[in-house]
Amino acid sequence: MAMPTYIASSCQVSYYPCQLPYYSQPAMKFASRANSLNWMRMHQLQRGLVLWLSLALVTVTTIVTGVAIAPTTAQMQLTEQSRVNINSFGPIQVGMTVAAAEKAAQMSLLVQSGQPRNTACYYVVPSRTVRGVGFMVINSRDEQPDKQQDRIARIDVWSNSLVMTTSGARIGDFESRLRTLYPEARVTPHDDIPGGRYFTIVPQAESDSNYRLIFETDGRRIVRFRAGQLPEVNYPKGCT
Repeated sequence: MAMPTYIASSCQVSYYPCQLPYYSQPAMKFASRANSLNWMRMHQLQRGLVLWLSLALVTVTTIVTGVAIAPTTAQMQLTEQSRVNINSFGPIQVGMTVAAAEKAAQMSLLVQSGQPRNTACYYVVPSRTVRGVGFMVINSRDEQPDKQQDRIARIDVWSNSLVMTTSGARIGDFESRLRTLYPEARVTPHDDIPGGRYFTIVPQAESDSNYRLIFETDGRRIVRFRAGQLPEVNYPKGCT
């Protein structure tokens, strides 16, 4: 039993190549084969892990991209969830031509029925989705309406609408909530509704000084409101 130990020791210290005993070679071949199989398994596991991570990354990217894009798409469309600001309603800005507003809203704006077609002031309303909202349009040429030239001057929100302002005010809210949301509002008596009031919001920014947001109440609740540019936003009865 000493010879294998001696030979193995001589192989370790010798400067010359040596060969292990014949009875050690099968064991070495088995070990080499086992190492090869282990390496192959490890390689397969690594490839599988890389593939799994790639699929996971694609899935996460798709989910995140979907979440990021969805709100942007929704914001570009005019819906009942769009909010009224002092100079805009969702994607529609005061001062836009009717044609530009249609493109921004991704829907047609139709001339409101029951009004003259050759007037200097008229209303257009969304063709779908949004109820109780109209856009006052100014026709400086006093000719037939022209979507490419006529411009939006104000947004009217009427009594049957669910639309809110950016601060959260809507038709039916109590005056107390209105005072909380807009403590800076100027309160004046209503011209036509007994006991009613106007709540007028005047922006502090100089760049917005030509715009107003005006709520009308019956003395208790909001019955309608409007936003837009001067002087049109101050017209109490719209185009009439």
